[in-house]
Amino acid sequence: MPTTTKAPEAADRGLSKAVTKQAVNTTAVKPKPALQSSNNSRNWCQQNNAGPWPLSAISASTSSLPTQTQRVLICIVSSGVSYNNDYLKHNNWYGCSKEHPLDPGGCWLKWDTALDQKGNWKPRATYEAAIMAAKPGVDARIRGVIPDKTDIYVVPVDTDANGAIEPGSAAVGGRSRIRAYSVCEGRLRGLQAADVGLYAPAVRWRMVMLVDVEANSPAAPVGEDGYQISEADWLASATNTTEDGSPPDILVVAPAGDIPGRVTYPAADPRVIAVGGYTCDERPMINYTSSNSSSRSRVPDILAPGKNTPVPDFQKDGVSGVRLWEGSSAAAAYTAAAAARLWSAYPQCPADWIRLALLSSVPGKVLPVLPVKLNLQQAQTYLQQNRCT
Repeated sequence: MPTTTKAPEAADRGLSKAVTKQAVNTTAVKPKPALQSSNNSRNWCQQNNAGPWPLSAISASTSSLPTQTQRVLICIVSSGVSYNNDYLKHNNWYGCSKEHPLDPGGCWLKWDTALDQKGNWKPRATYEAAIMAAKPGVDARIRGVIPDKTDIYVVPVDTDANGAIEPGSAAVGGRSRIRAYSVCEGRLRGLQAADVGLYAPAVRWRMVMLVDVEANSPAAPVGEDGYQISEADWLASATNTTEDGSPPDILVVAPAGDIPGRVTYPAADPRVIAVGGYTCDERPMINYTSSNSSSRSRVPDILAPGKNTPVPDFQKDGVSGVRLWEGSSAAAAYTAAAAARLWSAYPQCPADWIRLALLSSVPGKVLPVLPVKLNLQQAQTYLQQNRCT
């Protein structure tokens, strides 16, 4: 493994199991002024249908970072993805499928379609995939943050049941989204295990998880009597140093939700990068602040474009034109893709460094404050200035 420098102003690794969102925002990051999006991108947003304004706003269209991922897996935990179209089929696609009924590790829902188990059309994850990895050229208004190629693994869940991996609860933990998290990690560990022998690549596989399941409470614990793991425990373990002593290799991103006054789960967990959306005039789309002092009332960690985001209009019978999509789910897709693109260029940096880079201009003030706006150029500058080598 390449050696890595310790993250500045952090012990051993940038984030510990006990770290809170307030600690991340106020102590782990040096304050820097946020880069503002260009007037051009703002005008595009206000014109509603005039171009991929979010890429300009986050500096993705002018960034020198690679336009395809390199040994960074994106795992989408959401509805299935209809990827067999000119926008998405050039990527490397994989998905969790149903295995033997006695094996609790399989997925019962279909990963390669936006149709859910009830026959309802749910294209949200397909929109997110387009934001992250749509191929340019089909329509000038559509272009992904990673337009050339990326590796995407889809874990289909019941988005109406807080992220259940199967429609029933016959298997242990069947109604808990922790099962879905474990499937993502299983895919990552499998890729890493395949890198053995004399000619194994020097760079390990890493993973960005986009969890688009907005719930009102933490997931139900999973496990047998006497040993159960909670959602918080799983996230703390997965985002910490790995069992073989390697640096953290999983970054979890989730939408903060679109409900005023609170951040939904799993984004409310401090190990997750909670993403909110902002409007054409760069204001948060939702007022997350509340008189409630619970973790759910905290503001997001970061804001990304969430208004008038152009995506292919995916329908049951194919793609029909372009539509405008909005909300924190769109913003989270931009953030997850930006993290994967940045990590591909800096493979020697562990997950907590990538997180710190994305949050590199959070003001050093007590919450609530306006979160930093996603900017790839500033994130790259942070890693360069702090010599993550």
